Amino acid sequence: MFAILRSYGIPEEIVQAIRVLYDDSTSKVFVDGKFSKEFKVSTGVLQGDVLAPSLFIIVMDYVMRDAEGEFGFVTHLRQSSRMPEQRLNDLAYADDIALLEESLIRAQQQLDRTNNSALKADLEINVGKTKRMELNTSNAAQGTLTLNG
Repeated sequence: MFAILRSYGIPEEIVQAIRVLYDDSTSKVFVDGKFSKEFKVSTGVLQGDVLAPSLFIIVMDYVMRDAEGEFGFVTHLRQSSRMPEQRLNDLAYADDIALLEESLIRAQQQLDRTNNSALKADLEINVGKTKRMELNTSNAAQGTLTLNG
């Protein structure tokens, strides 16, 4: 996360101030009226922290830009070398992302690339919450999308 913040031009003083919040961070879980043993938190953003949503959005923006490639739907054709083709390849809201593609093969490629970008940022796609949706198709694409094999 800290390398991503630096790559977005966040001043080093601010990156270090955020790092202080995360270094040696610990937590406990309250279950059945008792607290668990304290454990070290080494990934993710701090729950309840006012910076957490902004930090998560910055990391997600990095992941999606890294995965972008030539995927998605063409929204504007190339007009000239100064006005290149524009594509819409994902829709995102908070931690929900819809990857947009016109074929099953390209959807698999986009999913693989997004997964690889997420892993580089220490994020994991939740397979249990991941769904495939087809819109405006006369004949549904045959086959499945897979994650990690």
